[in-house]
Amino acid sequence: MSEAEKKKKFIGICFLGIIYIVAFFLGILMFLFTAGYMNDLWRLLISSMTSMVVIYIVGMVFNTSSFIDPYWSLQTPVYMLFLMIYYNAFNVGTILFFSVFTFWAIRLTFNFLRNYTGLHYEDWRYRNAKKRFKGFYFIISFFAFHLLTTLSVFASSLPMYYYIIDGLDFGLWQLIGLIIMTLAVYVETQADSEMYHFRKNRSSASLVYDKKLWKHVRHPNYLAEFILWAGASYVYISAAPYDWFFIFCSMPVIFLIIVATFIAEKHYLSYKPDYKIYKKNTFMYLPIPKKRIPYLNDNNKAWVTFYGQAQSKGRPDAMRYAKDLTLRYPIFVPFGGSHIRITLDNYCVDEDIHIDHVVIARGKSLSDLQEDPIYVTFQGERRVHIYPHMEITSDPIPYKMESDEYLIVNIYIKGCCNLTGCVDIIGPLSKGYFAYGDQSLKESLDKNTSKSFSWVHFISNIDIYTDKTNECVVCYGDSITSQDWPDYMELHLREMGIKNVAVVRKAVSGTRILREYDCITYQSYGLMGKKRFYHEVSSVSGCKKVIIQHGINDIIHPVGEDINPFRPMSDMPTSEDLITGLERYQKIAERLKLETYYGNLLPIYNWRTYAKFREDVKNEVNDWIRKQPNFIDFENEIGKKEDGIWYFKDEMDSSDHLHPSKKAYQAMGNLAAEVLYSNNK
Repeated sequence: MSEAEKKKKFIGICFLGIIYIVAFFLGILMFLFTAGYMNDLWRLLISSMTSMVVIYIVGMVFNTSSFIDPYWSLQTPVYMLFLMIYYNAFNVGTILFFSVFTFWAIRLTFNFLRNYTGLHYEDWRYRNAKKRFKGFYFIISFFAFHLLTTLSVFASSLPMYYYIIDGLDFGLWQLIGLIIMTLAVYVETQADSEMYHFRKNRSSASLVYDKKLWKHVRHPNYLAEFILWAGASYVYISAAPYDWFFIFCSMPVIFLIIVATFIAEKHYLSYKPDYKIYKKNTFMYLPIPKKRIPYLNDNNKAWVTFYGQAQSKGRPDAMRYAKDLTLRYPIFVPFGGSHIRITLDNYCVDEDIHIDHVVIARGKSLSDLQEDPIYVTFQGERRVHIYPHMEITSDPIPYKMESDEYLIVNIYIKGCCNLTGCVDIIGPLSKGYFAYGDQSLKESLDKNTSKSFSWVHFISNIDIYTDKTNECVVCYGDSITSQDWPDYMELHLREMGIKNVAVVRKAVSGTRILREYDCITYQSYGLMGKKRFYHEVSSVSGCKKVIIQHGINDIIHPVGEDINPFRPMSDMPTSEDLITGLERYQKIAERLKLETYYGNLLPIYNWRTYAKFREDVKNEVNDWIRKQPNFIDFENEIGKKEDGIWYFKDEMDSSDHLHPSKKAYQAMGNLAAEVLYSNNK
């Protein structure tokens, strides 16, 4: 985490602390002001609701529902302490009861703060609801995420509140209950710690954790939560057996946890292919042994991504939608394997995507010819529904592929579907086709109703289950990388005799490290690096290295609002700004255990916005890159320096003075292969 990110988190935590102090203060004032108007439990409920409303209002100001998350854990111990003070009810029983729930609150709040990033942090569940309900979200947020949870926790906390108000006795049976509750909180703490460290060190978000506590039950933290709340009811009933019906007080919280579990598991199934097997190997809450089905990665095999694309939007067009359309992509397979899985991504589109079916087949070239087609399933279904800004990974599909074959991927869209989510990719190993009607099972596309094109829709990653000796390298960048050189790198690796490496492209034309455009004019120029890099790179399986060649658009785009209203000069970065952005990429890569290589920026002399100050910024960035332990000197390979200015060498300029020629792209691909893998020959 950078110093700026630490500062942002610190400010967020301080602000949250102030809001909660104010919220609880106003809630307690409401309790005091309502004295004499109703009984104490109704007053306490109104107090709790007052605090919740304050937190809700502030959260909506910052457009996040996650402000309420700590209230789940803090509500009970804070009001227990208040009641102990109000009734002067300090005895062994109340102090121990309060201590257990304070232990629980610290654990849960700490777990929240560990993942908290700042004032605009929002849990994925809230983000998904916001995308789904849009303009009605603030209503859904109030009733579902704030009111319902507050009422549920309040109802489940009644045994503790009554224990304090009634001044009940404390004895052996109550002690046994509190010990069991303490053990439950310990189990929750241990489960949280195991999962946190797994997520922190995992190489891919699609991996499933099934070690230690999580080996025996899918949700050990929730199981312990059930025991905690049921234990609280038991402690009260053991002291006041005539109130046996208080056993049902734990039901509201347990109900919320069960609902949250089903939502979470549906989410995990969408991008964790092995989670389906994990479900068969374990019960949801009960630690009862089951006959284990081996994972595909239980032996000397592994999932490795051999094809990938970034996510963006196409160029603005009045024709945003399509229906009854087949997309067909022939994809080079660098090494063989036994199973295929496909990840489809809707990261950049604000609408649901509905795909009727996906078909894979075998091919021998970049042509549209295919054989042996089979359907791909997603959570057992052929139809695919992808929510806005979400992704979904297919079930592992048994489909044996050999090295140097082509996997043909067909996507059939039956109903009206937004097709703006795509990237434009070209190169000697890159081609696509579209055809009218459902032609996904046809051996070849009808030449009268089909056409080749370079846009790739929806496909984020394609993985193959293969030998662990195989791996991939990610090439990350902008239009330079969305064109030929990654394909030439793949081809040169094979010329070098290296056939265990796949080159995975993650590139979007026009993208910048530090900024992005909010207008449709430049919508195809994609997202800023902060939004792109982790999303695109962390999802790649079997990745060992990443090549970053990014930043030239930050330098050449700003021209001034008098020339272009969307490109103010205030967007012009310093070299220090760009270097900070590149360092942020490297920190993420290190977290993902990837070796980072920087490709330096290419010549821009005579590009239409060329100016000496832009040349200077580029050269300062490249000077920094050349000082890094791992870099690829693309600029020196295809350019030459004269009087402090870099030019393209002869035959290396595509003629626009920014993008290389085919010859230059081949030289770049060859150089990247040699720099990264010359020791493997």
